[in-house]
Formats: sequence, C-alpha cells, structure tokens
Amino acid sequence: MALRVRSGGKDPGWHLKKKSDRGNKETLWPASDTMPDAVVAVIHEHLGPAAAKLAPIAELHTSRTVVRLRDANGLEVVELADDRVRARSHRTGVRRAWREWEAELLPDADAELLDRIEPVLLAAGAAPSFSPAKIARAMGRLVGIAEARGASAEQLAALRALDEADQEAARRLGA
Repeated sequence: MALRVRSGGKDPGWHLKKKSDRGNKETLWPASDTMPDAVVAVIHEHLGPAAAKLAPIAELHTSRTVVRLRDANGLEVVELADDRVRARSHRTGVRRAWREWEAELLPDADAELLDRIEPVLLAAGAAPSFSPAKIARAMGRLVGIAEARGASAEQLAALRALDEADQEAARRLGA
C-alpha cells in the first residue's frame, strides 16, 4: 500500500494505491492540507494500531511535460510523459534528481503501439527503467530491490552508479 498527496496536474489530492493479484487499485480523495478522515479510516482498517506511526518517507517534485501521440486517423492513442524528478528521502536526507519518460496507452488504443514506439524512444536515448516506482528510486532502494530479484553483480553495479548519478544531479541542481 502506498499513500501520496499530489498538488497540481490532472489528479490533485490524496491517492491510496493498493496492489493485489488482480492489479493495482487507486482511490482518490480531494486535496487538503491535512489527511482526510476517510483516508485515516482506510489506513487504520488495513494497518490497525500501526497506522498511528504513519509518517512521510520522501518528498518528490515532478515537472511533467506531456505529449499525446495520434494514430493515422488523428485519434490520440498514447500519452508520452517527460518527467523531471527531484526527491528527498526523509529517512536519510539524501537528495536525488533524474529524468524519465513514460508511455501509456490511452483508452481503446492498440496495445501493440507500445511495441512500435519503444524502438523510437530507445533510439532517442531512452532506456528501460530499473525502478518499479518513483518512490523506490527516491528512497535509494533500487539496489535492494534488484538484489531481492536475483540481479547480477554487473546489474547491481550499474544501479549503484545510477544512484550516485542521481545524487550528483541533485547536487548540481541544488535540489
């Protein structure tokens, strides 16, 4: 379960994401300065008394530029997001910054489109993400996640270098 609060963008507010065997379910509440009682109730339902220990673990600021790709008929089929992320772990104080692209199919689009778009993005300098979620990268958890999944020593070294680069980028940006 992950809880976040978003300001700006197309879906500001409190987001509670729960993973299950049937996929992710995300529930949204309106934006507010304090956690809505309904959010507290849902968290307490799942965590019991441990819910009282809930505290922020990271702060992320994402600047997103979105381009919608159209098919030959002019219908929007893919949303391509260019995210510039600045993050700080509340647990360690470590700051990181990175850029990532994300391509998402829009409703009723052919799933094969992503397979056709991928080589174009790779040729433009994109690389598959090592991170299951921005929060994992913000917390410096990519190496730990990869270790748990049986990554090779070479992959782990690449992730350590990536984390160092993220931290250096944050220093350069004053993030």
